Amino acid sequence: MTGMFVQRPLMLLAALATASAFCHQAHAEAHSKVSLGNYQYTLTDLDLTDGIDPSIALGPGVMTQSVSASMSNGVGSGGGPNSIASSSVKKTYEVPLGTPKSLAYQGFAVSSDAGSMSASADILAGGGTWSLLAMHEQAFVLSPHTAITFTAAADIEHSVVVPPGSVIYGPYGNQNGYFDWAPIQVDGKAFLTVGNDALSALGSSPPCWGDRCQSMDYLQDFMRSYNTGEHVQGKLLSLTVSNDSSGTLSKTLSAVAYTNGYATAPLALVPESSTWAMMGLGLVGIGGAIVRRRQAVSLVVKAPSDNRGTAV
Repeated sequence: MTGMFVQRPLMLLAALATASAFCHQAHAEAHSKVSLGNYQYTLTDLDLTDGIDPSIALGPGVMTQSVSASMSNGVGSGGGPNSIASSSVKKTYEVPLGTPKSLAYQGFAVSSDAGSMSASADILAGGGTWSLLAMHEQAFVLSPHTAITFTAAADIEHSVVVPPGSVIYGPYGNQNGYFDWAPIQVDGKAFLTVGNDALSALGSSPPCWGDRCQSMDYLQDFMRSYNTGEHVQGKLLSLTVSNDSSGTLSKTLSAVAYTNGYATAPLALVPESSTWAMMGLGLVGIGGAIVRRRQAVSLVVKAPSDNRGTAV
């Protein structure tokens, strides 16, 4: 009896270890951050003989922040994340650019203040999609015969972790679901633009084309990965707007930090090497317990009986 009380916990632990190995799921992790800050401008007098000093009058500043994100519990039927919870929030603050504001949702954050802004997403041992925006719009009036140069420091960080063996292999290469979906896709944009529709530029890659590039400077990084990797980029954004006329020029400067992407997790029911070892130990434990129990039963069956006869 004592042996059975000892064996049952051992068998239970071994079974749990084996079940854990079979149920282990590989997860993709992602970090994406776009930041833009240290805004500055310089004025240049284009006509030293007109008697007009270069000047700029700043109008009201407007902040726009939006979070559109979802959480996932695995790969959906189309190959992308299977969304189980989502949130979409957009806020516009018509306040001077001295008031810090922020939005956050389950690992996603957008923040803005007078001197900087950022949009960041952290997907840890899970999955989902995200589209995060931080934007400053600053109206200004420029004096005649004046040029203004805006500058800002832009930084993009992308890092992803794709566990070994977590990608489904199909007849056409790496696949999750029906299509060639990478486990992680990350996109980040930071740009300055004057006189253009900043939000419409988000849908293009890069976020400028044709004459749009004449009044836009940008930093962009795109990462579509089947493997663990990291991208880090930085750039001093700069754009110049010139007012060659004898009248004032009214424009709006837009500064944008934006990141979007997806991570599929769990990607596949694929045990890692440590998990295979755990499963092996569990199977060995179960096998040993079964052998010991059979031996104990055999001894009980073959125990000698009392064959002493009764005297006649």
